[in-house]
Amino acid sequence: MFSVFDAMFLRPLPFPKPDRLVAITGRHPETNRRVTLSLDDINELTRGLQSIRTIAAYSGRTATLNDGGDPERIGVQQVTAGLFPLLGLRPQRGHRPGRDE
Repeated sequence: MFSVFDAMFLRPLPFPKPDRLVAITGRHPETNRRVTLSLDDINELTRGLQSIRTIAAYSGRTATLNDGGDPERIGVQQVTAGLFPLLGLRPQRGHRPGRDE
């Protein structure tokens, strides 16, 4: 049990400057439940906040993978172009968003 707690809460995140990362979510005005921000909300934040250098977003969902065999439901993440550089990551396959090839 300690190993799980240690990995989730005590060790720093495996990204450059993890103490400078924050998560921004919205709240539904009537239920006060957490909601995801729309792309318009994110663009407005980008224009309005001066103390934040970069904003990136991600959204999880499922998709159907069909390679000619039986279709399979898989989990996927849609991310904005700034997420990989923000976290100091490179995609394992494909190319970095926004990079000319």
